[in-house]
Amino acid sequence: MPLTITPVSIASRDAWLQMRQDDFTASDAGALFGVHKYRTLRQIAVEKTGGLRQEKKSPVFRRGHILEPAIAAALAYDHGLHCEASKLYLRARDPANRHVRIGATKDYHLTVLADDIERVLGDAFPKSWSPWLGDLPMALSVEMKSVDYQVFADEWCDGPPHYHIAQAATQAMVAGDAGALIVALVIGRSLA
Repeated sequence: MPLTITPVSIASRDAWLQMRQDDFTASDAGALFGVHKYRTLRQIAVEKTGGLRQEKKSPVFRRGHILEPAIAAALAYDHGLHCEASKLYLRARDPANRHVRIGATKDYHLTVLADDIERVLGDAFPKSWSPWLGDLPMALSVEMKSVDYQVFADEWCDGPPHYHIAQAATQAMVAGDAGALIVALVIGRSLA
């Protein structure tokens, strides 16, 4: 049975955190698949059964929130792709199964043509994608990441880490988007 998606406006950070408490969120997806670097199934089980999640306000977390708009601006400046910030929490439910509780908040969303993707990727664009992408505009979920240069060198050499892919793919699925784009701004330690 298809999921019922309910978009909820995000009134405040506290309200958003409260909404997420009842759901398995896109941020949890990597842990659910056993590929998350920082989260475990046990942590999720404790949180979803009433345990408290300690909100981490690390310098990396802070940096990421501050730089999201800058990453969107860089994507527009460098590639002419203009994203819009998402201000909705998307709650997905299966009416036939009360245990299906999925939530997602996209960082940004973007509408592009296959030509835009091919132009941005250049020689790295897989020609096998052309028939799949077609000629119509497609909506993409966009996940913004600010990544330390050494972490990027160590962990992103084959593309984004799997837990970022799981998060972005879950956001795209819940949003009904054609796919997801993960954009990384590689920075030096001085901005942490």
